Amino acid sequence: MQQNIPLPSTGDAEQVIRTRLSHGRADWLWRVGIASLLASTVVALTPTGWEDVWVIGSWVPRALHVVGALLGIGVVSLIVGAGCRIVLADRGVPRPRRHWVRKVGTALVTAFVLLIACPLTALIAWLNSSNHFTVLPERNTTGCRLVVDEAAGSSGIGARVYVVPGGQHRAREVGYYVSDTRLVQAGRYELTWNGDSADLQIPNVDTNGPWLCPT
Repeated sequence: MQQNIPLPSTGDAEQVIRTRLSHGRADWLWRVGIASLLASTVVALTPTGWEDVWVIGSWVPRALHVVGALLGIGVVSLIVGAGCRIVLADRGVPRPRRHWVRKVGTALVTAFVLLIACPLTALIAWLNSSNHFTVLPERNTTGCRLVVDEAAGSSGIGARVYVVPGGQHRAREVGYYVSDTRLVQAGRYELTWNGDSADLQIPNVDTNGPWLCPT
């Protein structure tokens, strides 16, 4: 005897598709958020690859900027994804059934990122925020510039001086000095170029200059 199995109606099929698409968007946002937060942790914990100083215009990109961007993307994605789930639940849209292993794995990964990885990354980013790079606008005739990295320490401000040859982006360290405050950041300096020689004068500070800009 042949048994007739009822087929789902067109309306039911469309409802299933809409349900999967709606929850799929929320799941996609969750994946983006988790991946971004994990990536920010990897970048923050990477000890190499950021020692070199590169200058793009008047900006010195650092690992801190990458970590901050990834943290922002991750947090926003998780918040928007959670909001989508709340809206779907309020509208009575059922969530597709998933295996318990997947549910437990998702919960563990989310808890790890939010409770361990994210606070650790934020702490490392805050510890690395003491450095402040200033690209001095004064140039010599060949376009060479000076970059000063003023980092806060227990004994004051330790400043590293770099030169960027004209037409290049990679800075080269040439000197170091110590001051009480970030005087270069505050604009309390005087830079004089004499050919390829840079003389940086700061009130009551021995900068150990001048420095030669290589060609």
